[in-house]
Amino acid sequence: MRRWLVGQAFLSLCVGLLTGAGLALLGAPFPAALALLAGFMAFIPYIGPFVAAVPAILVGFAESPQLALWVALLFLAIQSIESYLLAPLVQHRAIYLPPAIILFTQVLMGVIVGALGVAVATPLAAAVMVAISMLYVEDALADKNAAPG
Repeated sequence: MRRWLVGQAFLSLCVGLLTGAGLALLGAPFPAALALLAGFMAFIPYIGPFVAAVPAILVGFAESPQLALWVALLFLAIQSIESYLLAPLVQHRAIYLPPAIILFTQVLMGVIVGALGVAVATPLAAAVMVAISMLYVEDALADKNAAPG
């Protein structure tokens, strides 16, 4: 679980840095504060990025509708990069879960439990994989391969 948390912290840092740099390049007001909010909200799967985008888009509307559109596109691009590229790669290295298992668990838990299930799917999959590794792979298979005697 600690490795998953470190992976999530790294992803949040990436989202915060990308958001801050993008907002600064667009000339949006309060880029550091909005980037900090985006980084913190990245810990909440799926809902967090949308919650972080709302204040940024509203601040963009205070300047001009065009800036609000560019801010929305920026958040969409960052969310796409984080969801489809960074998160599977980081989580695969952090907890040694193949991306297919992460996605399957999120879909399954989303169907069974709903939004809360999606939020806890990845840590639950990591805990199950660790339990399988410790209980079956290390214990059961180690006993079968032990030399008689």
